[in-house]
Amino acid sequence: MRLRLFALGLTIGAVVLGAEAQPAFDVASVKIDNGEFVPGVTGRYRGGPGTSDPGRFSCTQQSLKFLTVMAYGVTFDQVTGPAWFNDVSGDKFTVIATMPPNTTKDQFRLMLQNLLKDRFGLVLHHESRDFPGYDLLIARGGPKLKEWTPDPNAEAAAAASTRRDPDGFPRLRPGERGSALSISFQLASAGGGVGTPRTIRSTHRQSMEEFAKDVGGFIRTANGSSDAPAPQVIDKTGLAGVYEFRL
Repeated sequence: MRLRLFALGLTIGAVVLGAEAQPAFDVASVKIDNGEFVPGVTGRYRGGPGTSDPGRFSCTQQSLKFLTVMAYGVTFDQVTGPAWFNDVSGDKFTVIATMPPNTTKDQFRLMLQNLLKDRFGLVLHHESRDFPGYDLLIARGGPKLKEWTPDPNAEAAAAASTRRDPDGFPRLRPGERGSALSISFQLASAGGGVGTPRTIRSTHRQSMEEFAKDVGGFIRTANGSSDAPAPQVIDKTGLAGVYEFRL
C-alpha cells in the first residue's frame, strides 16, 4: 500500500498563507501544559464538527505531533520530523478553539492546519512510501452496527452514575467522541506460571474512518512492536455515520 508521508520542518517567525483568506477559528488559545497526568482527563479531546458541541473544540496536554496528525487526518506513522517532534513525551499543549456550529470536518482540519502554521510556523512537504495495509470491508450479510445519536439526558445520567457499564466497559462522557480504555490486571497465583494476564476493554464512538485508523494501532500493539510502521487500515465500508461499539 502506497501512502503519502508528511515530512515536517519548523521555522521561527510568521508564515505567509497567501492573499486569499484562509479558514480560521473564531477564537483560539494554545498554551504549553506539562502538568500532572490525570487518567481520564489528561490527553482528552472533545467537541467540534460531528459532536454535541460543534462550535467549540478543546484538547488537553497533547503533543504537537498529535495535533498535526489530527489536523491532516493521518496516522502517527505518516508524520515525521525532527527528533524532538517525534518524541511525544516532550512538551504538551492545551488547545481551546471556537468556530461556527455549521463548520464541516474538512473546514475544521483546515482551521487547525492554519493554526499550527500561525502559532508554530509549521511547514511540511509530501513524500510517498510503502506501508503494510488492510481494507476494512462490510462482511457478507451487511453491517450489524447501530448508528449512534446523542441523547444528552441519558448520557448525563449514565456518566453521573459510574464510569463503567454493568459489563465492565468504560463509558464515554456525554457528547464525547473517540475511545475509552480500561485495563484489568490479574496476578498469577504462586507457582501458577509466569507473567501478568490482562484484560483490555475499550468503548468506541467513532466514524468508521476513525475506527479504521485505531485498528491499525491495535494490530501494531498485538504484534509487540511500537517502532515498526503500523499497518494502515483503510475504511472501505461506505458507512458515513457515527457508531458506538465495545471491544
